[in-house]
Order: sequence, then C-alpha cells, then structure tokens
Amino acid sequence: MIEMPPSAPEQRNLDYDTLCRQAGIEIRIPGQQPGQFCSYFTTGAHTVLCGSTGKEYPLEISSWKRNGQTAPTVTIHHTDVDVWLHIPGSVVSQLTEANPTAVNTSFYDQATLPTRRQVFSDLHFYEGNPDAVRDTCKERDIFDILTQEYVERLGRYLTERIRKLGEGGQMSTVLEVGAGDGRLTDALREQLAKQGIDNVRMIAVDSNEWDIKPTAPVERMEYQEALQTYHPQIVLCSWMPSLSDWTEEFRGTPSVQEYILIGP
Repeated sequence: MIEMPPSAPEQRNLDYDTLCRQAGIEIRIPGQQPGQFCSYFTTGAHTVLCGSTGKEYPLEISSWKRNGQTAPTVTIHHTDVDVWLHIPGSVVSQLTEANPTAVNTSFYDQATLPTRRQVFSDLHFYEGNPDAVRDTCKERDIFDILTQEYVERLGRYLTERIRKLGEGGQMSTVLEVGAGDGRLTDALREQLAKQGIDNVRMIAVDSNEWDIKPTAPVERMEYQEALQTYHPQIVLCSWMPSLSDWTEEFRGTPSVQEYILIGP
C-alpha cells in the first residue's frame, strides 16, 4: 500500500474501453487505513500492473450490486488468488502528465534479463510517462526488450510444443530467422535447459543487412538458405522487416510444423 501524495493530479472517471487501451493510467484502490491506496497502472493491453508488486492482472467487466441495483463495473482479476477487485465509480483514475526525467536503459545492456517491473521503473512508466517505452526503443533502435517474464512464458510454450513434437524421442530444431544480435535465441536456449529440454537444437541466423553486432551466437545466413539447411520444425521470426512477408517460405518448407511471429 502507498500513501496518497499531498497534491494529487486532476482526477476523473474513465470507462472500460479507455482503461483497457490507454497505457499509463493510474487506478487507486482505497486501502484498509484512511488515506492509503494501492495503485495499479494500465498497460494499454487490457491488463494492469500492480504498483507495489509489479504483477500483471487482467481488466474485466462484470455486474456488481450497489444500492439494491445491479450495474456493470470494471474489475481487476487477481488470477493468482482468483479474486476480483471491483473498481467502483467513486474510485478515481488519472492520466498524469509526462515526466521529462531522463530514462535509464542500462537494463538492455546487462547480461541478466530484467523484470518487466524493472524496465517500466527505469523508463519512468510509473511516474506518468506511458510513451517512454516506445520513445526509448525508437531512439535506440531497440525492437524487442527481453524480460524475464517474456522469455519464461515463451520458453514454457516452446517446451510444450517440443515435447509434443519429440514424443518418439526425435530431435527438434527451432530456427530464429532475422535474429539480429541473437539475444532471444540465447535466452530461450537457457530457459529450455532449465525446463529439462535436451532434444532440441536452437539456431539463430541473420543476413547482417542491418549490421547489428551480435551479443550471442548468430550465423550469417539468409533465411531461405537456413530453412533448407536446418529443416526446422519451429521457426521464430521477431520483427520481420516492414513490407516483407517471409511466411510463404515458412509454409513451403516441409519440415516446418509451425512458425511464431513476434512484433507487428
């Protein structure tokens, strides 16, 4: 729980669609003690981040009885304990002004993956700068910010798929094309090892057209050649170049069982 600041920004009620689609809105839920609140911050993707723990919860809309009448109300669904926290109309939501404080991007250059909370904190998302992530990535040509949560969840999905594909003991190949600096494949390789997956080859290739310096093993190879060379079962493609579509070649490769596109 956090204390309400002495001078709060202008307060206003916001509807469900706005809360789901606009990032950086703070929702304050009154605590048990007078003057205390728990803050949640909208992500713009139908979820909120808890300001005290950094956990992410879905926003939902449900019916709630108040004063003998049933009315729709926005709720925060605490999925880890299966609790719905109602956001009554009297609870204020606010969109604060952007904070010009310089952002810290050291998390991107560290060997250890940051948590999502660390990234948002370093980019001052919690201080009312919802565009900080987008602006910082554009300035530094960062296409993908790898976080512990991101790699863990994608790794869990790949674990399930690899186990399914390798039920007879077969070796599976996961090929990342357009891999850039190789960080994603390297992080996933470590994550799959933690899951006890040893019947998989993780390969990253990139044409080096953008002259990106690798921070992990990346083979210099066009994606078409890599498909024919490694005969992958799963293809990863993160941030495919604009106005390009490589999926026809993915679908035309007999070994490919599925491909995963990351980014727009």
